[in-house]
Amino acid sequence: MRRTIWLPALGALVFVFTLIWQAPLAAFADRNDLAQRGVLFERAQGTIWSGDLLGVALGGQPIGRVTLDLKPASLLTGEIAYDMDVAGPAGEGRGQLAFSPGGGIALRDLVADVNLQAIERLDTRLRQAPATVSVILPELIADRRMACRRADGRLQSDLLQRLGGQFSWTGPPMAGIIACDGEGGYQVTLANTGGEDEIALDAIGSPLTASYTADVRVRTNNEQVANTLLLMKFQKVDDQYVYSRVNGVVRSIGEAG
Repeated sequence: MRRTIWLPALGALVFVFTLIWQAPLAAFADRNDLAQRGVLFERAQGTIWSGDLLGVALGGQPIGRVTLDLKPASLLTGEIAYDMDVAGPAGEGRGQLAFSPGGGIALRDLVADVNLQAIERLDTRLRQAPATVSVILPELIADRRMACRRADGRLQSDLLQRLGGQFSWTGPPMAGIIACDGEGGYQVTLANTGGEDEIALDAIGSPLTASYTADVRVRTNNEQVANTLLLMKFQKVDDQYVYSRVNGVVRSIGEAG
C-alpha cells in the first residue's frame, strides 16, 4: 500500500522538477525583475538550466551576449548561481552570477576587459584611440534595488598611454578600485601609477537616485596637455586642472569644490 502511494508521489515530483528546469530563461529573467534593475535584453534562448541573453544592455550601455550555465551545487546554499560569460562590442568577461532568495544579486570572481571605445557615455575625445580597462572583481553584492552592499574590485587602464602620443606626452598607466560609497552607490577611483604628472579620478553612480558624478584632477607641467585640458572644459584651480560632471552636466569651479 505504501509503495502504491509513494510511486505516484515520486512521479509527480519528478514531473514538477522537470517542468521547472525546462522553464525558459526569459521567464526566469522576468521573475527576477532584471528590466527593473536596469538590465535589458532583446531576446533569450535556452532554459534556466543553460541559455543566452542576447542584446543585453546595462544602464543603457550595450553589452552584448551573456551566457549562463547553472551551478547545481549552489542550490544547497539557497542561491541560484551561474557560471557567466560575457562577449560583445563593450568587451569580454567571465565570472559567476548569483540570485539570492531575498532578491539580491552577487557577482563573484569576475575578470573582464572593457573596450573603452564602445562606452557611449565616455567623452568622444577619449574614445579616439583603442584602450581598455581591465577589471578584477572578487565580489560585488547588491540588494534587490541594485544598491551596493559590498564591493571589492581592482581596475587598470591604458587609456592615457594610448592617448598620450597625440600630445607628445608619455601618458601614464592608471590603476584603482571599485567599492561601495556607503549610501548604496558604486564608487570608482583611479590614479596614475607613474609619470611626472598627478592624475586622479573619482566617480560615483547610484541606482537609488539614478545619478552619477565624476571628478578629475590633474597636475601637469606639459603646456600642450594643459591647453588640451582647458579645451576639454577643465577649469584651472590653483595648480590643478579640475573637471567635474553631475548627470552629464559640467559643474562650475565653485560647485566642484
